[in-house]
Amino acid sequence: MQLPAEKMLAEAVGYHKIGEYAKCVPLYNQLLNMEPFNAGVLYLIGDAAVRQGCSGLAINLLSNAVSINPTPEAFTALGCAFKAEGFIEEARGAWQEGLKIGPSAELFNNMAATYADSCQPETAMGFINRALSYNADNPNAIWNRALAGLTVRDWPQAWKDHESRFHPQVQTVSTRRDYGCPMWDGTPGKRLAVHGEQGVGDEIMFLSMLPEVLARCPDTVVEVDARLMDTVERTFGVVTYGNEQAMKAHEKPFDACIPLGSLGMLLRQTDADFPGTPYLKANPERVAYWRRQYAMQGPGPYIGVAWQGGTKSTRLAQRTVRASDLLFAKKGTAISLQYGEGAQVDARKNGYLFWPESMGMDMDEVFAMTAACDLVVTVAQTLVHVAGSMGIPTYVLTPLHASWRYGMQDTMPWYGSVKLLRQKKPDDWGHPLAEAKRVVDKLCKGYKA
Repeated sequence: MQLPAEKMLAEAVGYHKIGEYAKCVPLYNQLLNMEPFNAGVLYLIGDAAVRQGCSGLAINLLSNAVSINPTPEAFTALGCAFKAEGFIEEARGAWQEGLKIGPSAELFNNMAATYADSCQPETAMGFINRALSYNADNPNAIWNRALAGLTVRDWPQAWKDHESRFHPQVQTVSTRRDYGCPMWDGTPGKRLAVHGEQGVGDEIMFLSMLPEVLARCPDTVVEVDARLMDTVERTFGVVTYGNEQAMKAHEKPFDACIPLGSLGMLLRQTDADFPGTPYLKANPERVAYWRRQYAMQGPGPYIGVAWQGGTKSTRLAQRTVRASDLLFAKKGTAISLQYGEGAQVDARKNGYLFWPESMGMDMDEVFAMTAACDLVVTVAQTLVHVAGSMGIPTYVLTPLHASWRYGMQDTMPWYGSVKLLRQKKPDDWGHPLAEAKRVVDKLCKGYKA
């Protein structure tokens, strides 16, 4: 027997609140069968679709909902659906419509997020301050303020705000480990646990601070992505683990612990605190091996190339050029260091040398392949950190609105060997590609084997 509509709706909303979408969606469907243009139900099922990753479906449902009954909640969800698929301007448009009807901290935060980590800190701060006016301790607003602050190198306040990434309301991949010991305050001589908590690229970047940690606390154990263990052990001579469970089983208890991304609070308070010197080492035997492989395939200079970075949710379209845009690297011998689906096809189609080791399953091999290159030309992706950490001359095809890691200048404080070739206007790669070609041409002209 079918439940009355009111009871069915209440039951569906109950499931919705606890994330039981497989139970609430069929009930919403039944309600829509009875009343196809019920804006409230369209919003609810659209919101459920967003949370299940069905963004295209959600966009259609929520677009219908706001056309019938425009509410801030429906525009909020619609913007989230657009953002999930990389339609940033459409997301902003939806949230702006929501703000016209009913301003809220959530809508201001959503707007701020699209600017805070895309090299537009001033615009971001306008929305952040509006969000903070509702609640000065709003963790999402503080997180957005961290990204804006890191972009402009306001290090002391930004690192403090950066700790908000661990708040349960803030959606990041970072998690704080519980090793049964307090947070490290910089005191020397501690038996210390340092752990990664973000992506491979960020872990490599933050590992630049490990030499200073080891100078204070030689008895340090490090948890990093398992693919980085060999490189970190070789470089620093430390014990490493590839996951939290293994780290917790370490034979000795720790006096203190700290996430890699929190070391900046102690060690990077001014621009002068960034040495920018190489700090990771590739396996010299593997570097020599790859140099021989390159030499058997073509003359130097050997130029590593990568043309795609990110995912839909991290601005894939803005961080990608065509593989064929880098054909100027073939004035020397071009080596594909691109990872991901389609890398092999694109590389071979364009005549770049390709080996499966470049795909990143064994990052130690990627480090060796990169170290065997004379120069790297890449978009904004993990290769920037790999090459920069070893001091390889690297030229980055950089979007006008890049993430905080790339800041607003033409250099990165983390890597002295990295130069940013930034767009002059959005989506126009003409200037960066021309500059990269000029650099390659100059290298090839003066190259001596």
